[in-house]
Amino acid sequence: MSYDQHVEPGAAGAQGPNARAYVTNYYGAEPPYELVGGDEAGGGDAAWLRRQPSRLLDARNAIVPFRGRVEELGLLAEWRDHAAAERHHLVHAHGGQGKSRLAARFAAQCVELGWTVLHAR
Repeated sequence: MSYDQHVEPGAAGAQGPNARAYVTNYYGAEPPYELVGGDEAGGGDAAWLRRQPSRLLDARNAIVPFRGRVEELGLLAEWRDHAAAERHHLVHAHGGQGKSRLAARFAAQCVELGWTVLHAR
């Protein structure tokens, strides 16, 4: 069995059965992302959204009201409030399952409790 992996300068990769890791180092004059506060992270006004219908699908635009996910929000709140908790928490699911909306709702709840929430873009 053999494995091939394309690796660019400034990057490293490893691959094996059922696993792949790839790390890229960014070299540039500008940072690859910026951290912004909650209101700066979201979408636009209704006219802007209507000009391109695909924008309606972007979770940041919150076209459909958030509903449910009480159990998941509770687990995230437990993680946030537990002093000995890991400082990172992985939320995973297939595409279109609501991860971004869940994260946005949890972030909004955290802001309501006085937390500072930043988004990378």
